[in-house]
Amino acid sequence: NTKLTLAQAKRVIADNVSDVTRLQTLANSMLGLLKDDDATIAKAPVSLQAVVNRAMNLVVAQAVEKNIAVEDETIELTLLGDSQKLEQLMTILFDNAIKYSGNDTTVHISSTRKGRQAVIAVRDEGIGMDSKTVEQIFTRFYRAEESRTTSGYGLGLPIAQRIVQAHGGKISVRSAKGKGTTFTISLPLAVKL
Repeated sequence: NTKLTLAQAKRVIADNVSDVTRLQTLANSMLGLLKDDDATIAKAPVSLQAVVNRAMNLVVAQAVEKNIAVEDETIELTLLGDSQKLEQLMTILFDNAIKYSGNDTTVHISSTRKGRQAVIAVRDEGIGMDSKTVEQIFTRFYRAEESRTTSGYGLGLPIAQRIVQAHGGKISVRSAKGKGTTFTISLPLAVKL
């Protein structure tokens, strides 16, 4: 459009780049879900705190925009897993916690050791979910009515669940409408007791 000013043209280009990035993320997510369910991942010792720090760095702009504090109470644990996949897992959980929380709230992350497992909890002070939604959130493309006003494709939590399962772990959720949500993950530790 030859009638656009330079500022308007830059805005159109920026919007196009943003759309391409979103579509690339969607395509990558869908490809990840289409991979063989029994695909194995390379496992090595991974620092939980390093994974948490990298994931937080990826969502810090969203948190700052909403004035959301992140309270990190993780202890240093060494997981047995794929650092990139674990970073993706934590990024998904942080992203959801921030997305569904109001301004001026806090997202809490903590970890404990339970036998040969690390137990990690990500808790928000957001809108929460009813029991019907909790039953469906790990279903591909499922989006609760409350989430229709936020961006997303309903792929994050199914991907998170697959990452946890590929590591031989478990993921669960506890939530109440208006009272926030807690995701709890257990993952194998690299060092046996």
